[in-house]
Amino acid sequence: MGEYPGWGMDGAQLHHPETGVPPDRWCVSKADFAFLRKQIEHELKEGRMQPTERDPFEISERKIGPNMYTIVDAYVKPLTRDAGSMSWALLRRPAGLKCDVFITHCWMEGAFDFIDKVLSSWRWGDRGAWCCIFANPQNLDISGLISEPRSSPFAVALRSASHVMVVPTCRASIYSRIWCVYEAYLAVDHGIVVFTAAPPLKKNHVRAWLAIPIVAGLGVAAGVWEKSRPLFDIPDLLTVTLVLLCA
Repeated sequence: MGEYPGWGMDGAQLHHPETGVPPDRWCVSKADFAFLRKQIEHELKEGRMQPTERDPFEISERKIGPNMYTIVDAYVKPLTRDAGSMSWALLRRPAGLKCDVFITHCWMEGAFDFIDKVLSSWRWGDRGAWCCIFANPQNLDISGLISEPRSSPFAVALRSASHVMVVPTCRASIYSRIWCVYEAYLAVDHGIVVFTAAPPLKKNHVRAWLAIPIVAGLGVAAGVWEKSRPLFDIPDLLTVTLVLLCA
């Protein structure tokens, strides 16, 4: 199981509060998120992830995807239970990973929508992200881990992060979850920078951003043309360029 280096280890030992991997290292990398997207697509193709009354997603759709309740029940729990009952994060990285960013989100979101926003908003230089679904051992006693909120893995990880990434969803406000409210409070209380994740730029948006310096340069050239009157027609060139960029 080369894709899961933690396979066969004892999850209870890995998450032991005194001798295990510290909670703020139950993190995943940007590459892990990209890998996860492919795994979810594979699970859908193999028919191991099906729509439910709670989550009536389209199997062939790849923009929003199944929600996180489905991801946990149909993918994370079965996989990590067979592997040793550790979290998905420690299954991928049994030694853990330094927490640079804490991700706060809503479980009602679609997995593809969530992952794409995280990947497009990943800050340069960050290595590890703490995300509850993948950080917590879903087959162990999570209620015991979070019985004291201020010393819970959530709080420990958030205090160690330099930034908090808020991943919004059109399905519900993330602040309908009490934990997201508490995470926002902790971030403000500890002066941690909070930013909102954004979806990937569409091709027409990229083209528009690229057009700005080109149009500015042509504007300068047009001003020079008015004074020097060269042989070629700058206004016509500007018009043709704008048409090509907007096509």
